[in-house]
Amino acid sequence: MVTRSSSWLVACGFVLFATAVAIAQQHHGPGDTRLQPFGDYGFENDLQWFAPAETWEYGGEPIGAKTGWFFAYDRAYMNVSRGEAIASTTENIQTFQGDFTWGNRYELGYMTEEDYGWLLNGWYIKGPQVDTVSENGTVIVGNLGQYASVDLNRTWRLEPFYHGGYVEPFIGLRFSQFIDYTRGKVENNMIGAQLGARYFKQKGNWVISGQVQAFPMLNYQMFQTFGEGAIVGSGVQPSYQEFVIGGEARLEVAYLISKTISIRAGWDFQYFGRGIARNAAWVSQPGYVNDEHLVMTGATFGFTINR
Repeated sequence: MVTRSSSWLVACGFVLFATAVAIAQQHHGPGDTRLQPFGDYGFENDLQWFAPAETWEYGGEPIGAKTGWFFAYDRAYMNVSRGEAIASTTENIQTFQGDFTWGNRYELGYMTEEDYGWLLNGWYIKGPQVDTVSENGTVIVGNLGQYASVDLNRTWRLEPFYHGGYVEPFIGLRFSQFIDYTRGKVENNMIGAQLGARYFKQKGNWVISGQVQAFPMLNYQMFQTFGEGAIVGSGVQPSYQEFVIGGEARLEVAYLISKTISIRAGWDFQYFGRGIARNAAWVSQPGYVNDEHLVMTGATFGFTINR
């Protein structure tokens, strides 16, 4: 087991914070105080949620981006990769093996008319729930897990491009937890900084958007082995630390059905680099590694309000 220094996390966090300050000063001036999270955010709202969508570009000017509070919900159908030890026991070994399950994604935040705001994201994926063992005890398929994540970000909106597209860089903190129940129980509790950007463009009733973000994280791993087939040392709860560098990418298409409400569908990809522990029952087996990768990808569909 390799324990990596948390100084890497501190260094990465400092670099991301310095980048955010530079963006804020460039966009609003060195005397700007908009990093403060509190203020008067009583946005005006005409409550005409079902009024016709604004789809016309006047005089060649881009359609104005929305301000105020927003909310979004997506149902996700995600493929979660299997642990390497499980994958190596299956027949017809492939480069990637995973299983599908359902999950939920939430977004809440606001954007002011001065082009700054806050964004809160949340994920919850229950599963997969796949566990098959042959008559002789050999694992055929095993992928029992649970994933939850939340991140809070400071956002800015840059000046629109000449073709009407907008970019919103953001920086924040992220906590992600992946629990593997396949053999025993192992918790991966990851916390760190993240840096990303969202791009979107409206054309008529359609809005195309894409988002990328990267996050260096320190992973606090906790093991518990139990049940039939657990190895010597069952009940012992060792803990380790690993350094994880991850990323997420999204691509979405939304259709405005009114001024405020839209429906959308898209694709999401999440990757956590080497640093994930799985299959706790084999933690003391020779050659066991606690620095695997984790991949989750799949389709999303949902709705937005004022996004």
